[in-house]
Order: sequence, then structure tokens, then C-alpha cells
Amino acid sequence: MSSTDPDGSIDYGNIDTLQVVDGGFELTGNFGNIKISGGELRFEIHT
Repeated sequence: MSSTDPDGSIDYGNIDTLQVVDGGFELTGNFGNIKISGGELRFEIHT
């Protein structure tokens, strides 16, 4: 499910939860539930 922001871009909502599980990750948010198998998580903040 998506909405349209005031500038006209599509907004899929926020990530409400992010969990590391055996063999991957699980995300939940306005967009639904996503299960990711494998990979690595990398989080960077650039200021």
C-alpha cells in the first residue's frame, strides 16, 4: 500500500520493525511484512 507525498513522490511508509532471524531478516511496516533470506545488514548515516 502506498500514498502520495505533497511533492508527488510515492511513499511506502516506515519500517516499524527490523529483526535479525536465523538466516536473514524480517521487516514490518505500512508496506506489509518482508522476509529476506541471507545477506548482511549494513547501516550507515552520512552527515
